[in-house]
Amino acid sequence: MINKNSTLLLCAAGLIGLSTAPGCVEQEPSILLNGSLLYKGALEDGEEGGPKTLKCTVPSDTQGGDGFFSRGQINLREIKESGGQDASGPGLLVSGAAGSRNQFKFIAGFTNRLPDSGSVGSSSDSNMQLDANYIYTTGATVSFPSELNVFNLPNNTTETFEFTQDRSFTILLLSDGGGAITGIPILQGAADVAYFEAFLKDKLGSPAEPVTFVAEIQIKGKSGAGTEVESNIFRYPIDICLSCAMGSTPTCLESGG
Repeated sequence: MINKNSTLLLCAAGLIGLSTAPGCVEQEPSILLNGSLLYKGALEDGEEGGPKTLKCTVPSDTQGGDGFFSRGQINLREIKESGGQDASGPGLLVSGAAGSRNQFKFIAGFTNRLPDSGSVGSSSDSNMQLDANYIYTTGATVSFPSELNVFNLPNNTTETFEFTQDRSFTILLLSDGGGAITGIPILQGAADVAYFEAFLKDKLGSPAEPVTFVAEIQIKGKSGAGTEVESNIFRYPIDICLSCAMGSTPTCLESGG
């Protein structure tokens, strides 16, 4: 099993829809975003005492499956190293995971809530026979709004942090519950990692312990009718450190582990 020292916090089904619960959905728009899911891994023994292999597969349930992370953890030193978010450990190889070096991915599960427009209205109206409510996603906006990222300093002053990036991807969502799963990079490359490092060092004085930031993630797209649509805004707290004992949240864990 991967030794990531990550804490899995489950967002109970009864909390879905509560606007004040971090990590839970808070609106009912055209796309329902439920992340952050876990890839499931099957642990296989190595040959002749060699390292075991954790083979990861994309989960099939876009609603969350057995559970999902309601917050994340990023050790910036760790994700800069070879393997990054899903680094192999001693005696263990990881294959098929979504994480990689200098990246931190949020594994988003999302569904199309629009009904099949081909079933609406009179069957004699040929224009209603074609479903116009499928959605092509165009990507996601990942932001750390300044109003949610205010940090108190010992000298009774504050520092605010702000970060916004658009992440592009195209996925077809069929109407009436069509779903998909994809990894959305919250950090995408060395420049993003350096931006967070600079804030922790220059503005917060290189804290030894993790600092809690709050990200917001929203998926956007267009329906078959050409209407711009979007998901709920998913609020995702993330504990971030420069280099500490905390492990980064993996994208994959052994099934049942």
